Amino acid sequence: MRSPFHQLVLLGLICQGFAWDNVVLPTLNAALWLVCLKLQSRNIRVGPWAEIALIVIGGLAGWFLSRMFGQSAHFAVGHGLTLLQLSRLLRKLETREKIFCLLVAFVQLGVACTIVLDYRFILIVFATIVLIPRTLAELAVESFPARTTAPPARMSFAMYAGVALAMAVFFVTFPRGLLGTGLPRAFGDQSQSNLLDSVLDPTRGSRKNSTEIIMQVEAKSLGYLRSHFLVDFDGQKWTPESRSGWQRIYFLPEEDLKNFPSRRVRVKSVTYLGRILPVDGRVLHVKGKFFRRPFLNTYGVIECEAMWNTSNNIYEYWIDPQPDPERYPIQARRMLRHPEPSAKLRAWLDERLAGATNAFEQAKRLEDYFQRNFKYTLGAPELNRVNHLDDFVFNQREGHCERYASALALLLRMKGVPTRVVIGYAPGARNWFSGWYDIRFSDAHAWTEAWFEGRGWVTLDATPSGTTPKPNYFFRDILDALDVLWYLHIVNFDAPAQRDLITGTVKAATAVSAWAQRNVTGIVLAALGVVAAIGWRNYRPRRRSEKIQPTARQRAQILAEHYYGQMLRTLARQGLHREPHQTPLEFLAQLDRQNVPTLPEIEFITETFCATRYGNAPLTAETERTIAAALERIRQSRKELARAA
Repeated sequence: MRSPFHQLVLLGLICQGFAWDNVVLPTLNAALWLVCLKLQSRNIRVGPWAEIALIVIGGLAGWFLSRMFGQSAHFAVGHGLTLLQLSRLLRKLETREKIFCLLVAFVQLGVACTIVLDYRFILIVFATIVLIPRTLAELAVESFPARTTAPPARMSFAMYAGVALAMAVFFVTFPRGLLGTGLPRAFGDQSQSNLLDSVLDPTRGSRKNSTEIIMQVEAKSLGYLRSHFLVDFDGQKWTPESRSGWQRIYFLPEEDLKNFPSRRVRVKSVTYLGRILPVDGRVLHVKGKFFRRPFLNTYGVIECEAMWNTSNNIYEYWIDPQPDPERYPIQARRMLRHPEPSAKLRAWLDERLAGATNAFEQAKRLEDYFQRNFKYTLGAPELNRVNHLDDFVFNQREGHCERYASALALLLRMKGVPTRVVIGYAPGARNWFSGWYDIRFSDAHAWTEAWFEGRGWVTLDATPSGTTPKPNYFFRDILDALDVLWYLHIVNFDAPAQRDLITGTVKAATAVSAWAQRNVTGIVLAALGVVAAIGWRNYRPRRRSEKIQPTARQRAQILAEHYYGQMLRTLARQGLHREPHQTPLEFLAQLDRQNVPTLPEIEFITETFCATRYGNAPLTAETERTIAAALERIRQSRKELARAA
């Protein structure tokens, strides 16, 4: 189990298990790996035809079980390879068979690279970088005879760095497709409450106060993100419009978009959005890869024909920073409907708005009144169902955001101002490290929009500030910033990003070349100075005490070559010559076929030479004494053969 080869096979089996979006299959594969290693001493051999049958059976079983349990069936063949790997762990393998198992493990690692998009990928990469050099060194040592007593070779930092560099180069340069066309896999609970439920009834939305991030937005400044609009009020509750008109988004040329503010949004929970892409302004252009046919609905929000989870849940949109005021709304009649107010409420409203010269000033006065004199709470007592607005204004005077948005909308309707309730997100502070806005479930919000002549639709938020202290997100901001970097530069590294990287590298190289041409004299003088310094350090006269002494590893390799050379010269005097093309092990095999009487001594010296010269094994004093004794026996054997002749 300590064998790097077996550990790399285990890593491949676990990665194949990630084809299922749970921990069942990775755990099962790891348990089967352990059982097979325990049974390895019985040397259970499976024939080639049985191995082919295992691949077919495993693939078919993986496909049917995946469909049965609602998991991805795209990597069903990998389950057949899993059975093949497990069957080969039941016996001792030859080097060639181990190499084939390594290739299978690499295929299964590729499965993880396709579907594992979170921090598990970092652990897989780290384990791969560690295990690949160790496994290759183990296979090299196993090519020696089994009697070698040399300890495993120590791996150098350069070997690990070489594997990591090769993986990075492959990741950057290998042709990549558009990740948005990958497998649509849904993460999270599909039955979770949606945004509308969470805001309109906070007692239902279990994630209303959750600090979990739903979106991350990159923008210089960000306003309220609008998602849903409530227009109709039946005296008890607001309802969204079942159908709204759609209008086409007229996409602008790329060069024209540079003149408009943009927002780049990464969505972490697509299922929570439904078919709506939240926006904070009048949209001019939108692009993304996880939705189909985006349109602007009647209220200026992007509504898509279909949306799905991909590995690239990013959309980008551009807004008009100074749009023309909207015309008088077509649905103004519906946006003015309200229950008949009581005489007390009408008198209170007239008193509050006394002295206001226009509708906009009246709206701002009401907004300010609620913010200063009411209290924000969640889970407030239910309002009187007969006249809930009076109960809220005169008695309760507290509640969540939906109550304030509803109250302000109805009061303005009483004054002839068209209003609607908006559901969306109120962005908080930026992430300290990434600079992105972290939109959390707790940022879901409701507010009011009112239409005014010459101004169009204006956002009004009557909700008072919460009294509970805001949590400290310092350490969470660090993790969220790393999450953004990971998602944008690793998970979202698709073909366009690859082209951008190559283009940027070429531009940087061109800029460096131009700078070098302008400063060629200084560069030449600096290079000459560096060469002179290196030359002086390497070739200046050294005192005897400054002579460089060989390291213990170098000394062991020199002695091993010395002893092996002595043995070859002694054998040559006996007529046993090693050909130039022969490796030490091939020469040893030749002597074995010739039944040389001192074969055990020759074998020991050869194994020690290989382990020290190529495996960096140490050469102890006891090993040197044993080698000297073996050389003496070989010399005595030559003398005995000479006397016998």
